[in-house]
Amino acid sequence: MDTLPDLLRSIANLLWPIIVIILLFAFRDAIRKIIDSATTRKFSVKVGEMEVSMEELNRQQGELIKDLQYQMVELKKAMEEGRKASTDGSRPPAAVPDYSLQPPTGRRSILWVGDRPHNNAVMLQNLADSGLDVTTAASSREGLTRLRAEHFDKVVTDIHHPNGVGGDDLAGLELVKSIREMKEDIPVYIFTSPKQAEEMFDAAEDAGANQITGSPTILLELLKG
Repeated sequence: MDTLPDLLRSIANLLWPIIVIILLFAFRDAIRKIIDSATTRKFSVKVGEMEVSMEELNRQQGELIKDLQYQMVELKKAMEEGRKASTDGSRPPAAVPDYSLQPPTGRRSILWVGDRPHNNAVMLQNLADSGLDVTTAASSREGLTRLRAEHFDKVVTDIHHPNGVGGDDLAGLELVKSIREMKEDIPVYIFTSPKQAEEMFDAAEDAGANQITGSPTILLELLKG
């Protein structure tokens, strides 16, 4: 009698893989559709009030990490140059930049002007997590309207965005000039690509910007400081 259950188990063990194969073959089209849907679907996550794809979120986080690593290397170089200068006495120690991202002591407000806030979703969330109120404006006209109606401690703008008046390719520079005519004391920073930040340094300075940078790390430090 003991052999019958064993025989049934053996038969079941043999038939189970065959049953699975038959089911897979029978439902192959449906399974293929599910796999294709999973591979092509772009999942998104909510960052602050914005929906950002996982691909875009990973890209932004990767850029922040890469830039932070670069700034740490530069900080190390500055410290080494400072030590060499202090030992040989040939020149004063080099100033060591402070890139420690410390939250502000009080609640501050930031106006961020740019027509693609999704591209900076991680940075905007970082500022909000640090206790800053961040307001976005998609054009120069909207930014200036908000500046006239509300109080902001600092302003950041990109270079290329709609100015609300015409198709100025350098709307960010024109915005800085307009802000300087309105409120001379408010710090204004231009955030763009590293290459453009280097190329347009003099133009940004002439427009009245406090600084132009292509480094997310430096910009965060400036806005939080």
